[in-house]
Parts: sequence; C-alpha cells; structure tokens
Amino acid sequence: MVAPPAKRKRGRRVTYPERLFLQALVIMIVRHLYTVHEFLSVLSEPTAEMQTLRSLLSVEGRFPTRRTWERRLQAIPATLPAPIGCLAERWSPC
Repeated sequence: MVAPPAKRKRGRRVTYPERLFLQALVIMIVRHLYTVHEFLSVLSEPTAEMQTLRSLLSVEGRFPTRRTWERRLQAIPATLPAPIGCLAERWSPC
C-alpha cells in the first residue's frame, strides 16, 4: 500500500532555506548590525566583499526581500534549538 500524500500546509512554499537566514544572522552578529535595514544597506555597498556575500545569500539568483528577511529572522529563535542540536551531535566526542 502506498501512503497517501501528506497534506500541504497553507500559505506560500518556503523558497529560501533556513540555513540562509542562520548565515545572515551570524554575519549580522559579527558585523554588529542590529536591524535588517542596516544589514541590507551594508550588503548593498559596491565592494567586492559585499558582492560576494550577496551572491552567497541568494538562491538561484534570487535575493530575499526586506520583509522576508524581517519575518524569517524573527522566527529563528523558535527554530534555533534544532540546528544547535545537530551541530552538538555532529561534533560531540563519541
């Protein structure tokens, strides 16, 4: 027997992976950027470093909008324990 397909959640499909927003959060912490507006203004600078970061933070040539950054970065604290648990599991001595 084939299991019936799982019921799709409401709303738009997730276009950008969670890892992208975790990477952005680390960049914001290291660069002491406290708001999404600061983060996006720093990324828009015409330096080679920022162009490289911008390309690394895009998926299939698409870069998230300001509203997507705000919404997904705000949701990170609720989902953060799972990635931390994966990291701890991967690097713990066995």
